Amino acid sequence: MEALTMSKKDRERLDVMQRLGREEISRAEAGRILNVSPRQIYRVYGRWREVGDRGVIHRSRGGHSGRSQLEKRNEVLRLYASSYSDYGPSYFCEVMFRTYGLKLHRETVRRWLLDAGLWKREERGRRHRSHRRARPRKAAMGMMLQLDGSPHDWFEGRNPKLQKATLLVLIDDASSRTMLRFSPTEDAQGVFLLLRDYFQAHGLPQSLYLDHGTVYWTEGGVTQFQRAMQALGIEVIHAHSPQAKGRVERANKTHQDRLIKALRQAKIATIDDANRFLEEEYTPWHNRRFAKTRGLKDVHRAIKGLRLERILCFQEERVLQNDYTIMVKNLRYQIERPTKLERYRLPSPGAKVLVRIYLDGSVHCFCKEQEVRITRVTEREAREQGRRKLPGKTATTGFARNSMKKRLIHLSTPQ
Repeated sequence: MEALTMSKKDRERLDVMQRLGREEISRAEAGRILNVSPRQIYRVYGRWREVGDRGVIHRSRGGHSGRSQLEKRNEVLRLYASSYSDYGPSYFCEVMFRTYGLKLHRETVRRWLLDAGLWKREERGRRHRSHRRARPRKAAMGMMLQLDGSPHDWFEGRNPKLQKATLLVLIDDASSRTMLRFSPTEDAQGVFLLLRDYFQAHGLPQSLYLDHGTVYWTEGGVTQFQRAMQALGIEVIHAHSPQAKGRVERANKTHQDRLIKALRQAKIATIDDANRFLEEEYTPWHNRRFAKTRGLKDVHRAIKGLRLERILCFQEERVLQNDYTIMVKNLRYQIERPTKLERYRLPSPGAKVLVRIYLDGSVHCFCKEQEVRITRVTEREAREQGRRKLPGKTATTGFARNSMKKRLIHLSTPQ
């Protein structure tokens, strides 16, 4: 049997409830005895009938006192001032719950910080802003992705060799599902790596919304990025202002507030470690917190049958020299004669071949979309190349070239 501790007031209330239960008094009389309203008598009597004698005891008894709340407030303010002084109230509450298991409401913490002078309300001036019509979200995931780069001092000086890095942000317009990657700059290599990871995880979207950066657009030409998106059938839409792609711009602001602090807590100072942290911890947590995918259709296209490494790469044309070599980034490569197991037709000298540099740095040569085998040739091997028989062509010796030169001189001498 449970033992209850009751005050004199509780015992009087219990006696009245018992008399009311035996129908010795009415509810109006019970209210006059306890000096409460009839509505309160209905509530107390109903609770007494439901849970027994405990129903007459005030439910706040045994809870936290005002003193314990004050101690909790002081401890939270001490932690904030010592380790989290640049955190906002919302993110500070999330960190307190993840790190210390302390569940706080953001408005309570905001009020505590304001009263202690540790937080200031954001001052917003009465600036005149041009009117912009809100654009509704897309109806399904994969209809449009927004892509942008955010250069910032993400490592806060912990890496002297890297003052700034760029966070590449790819966000789905319908669900706000995000994929992130660090890169030294906003270049095609980093963008291709990010898109490759996204395509392999989710499939191909219908369109990409981005700015007029040099990676994505050039006047009077086609960038490597545009060429790859055309091959994949993805529409590229260029925004004419940062406000037009506001979803990814606001995401940049969120990451510059939350991610930079998460990197500091994890003591990360290199791009490789940061990308590993993004993949394993930050991005999954961020999507659980902010992405809204429930009830949305997915219209991504499958990548089955696509050779992404041949599309998300750096592609250029080269002219095959007479010695069956090509130059790529000041390096000479020799096209080898096919073996019995290799089935490709050797191109003729002077023909145009396609060179693709994959994201791992490897060089590949193609003739009419058929890959041919190449090997790198050193300068010494290139000089000796003239003395050896070339594929499909007989080498001219030095003696023959000198004899031909003398004959031409003799023929051109006037008689």
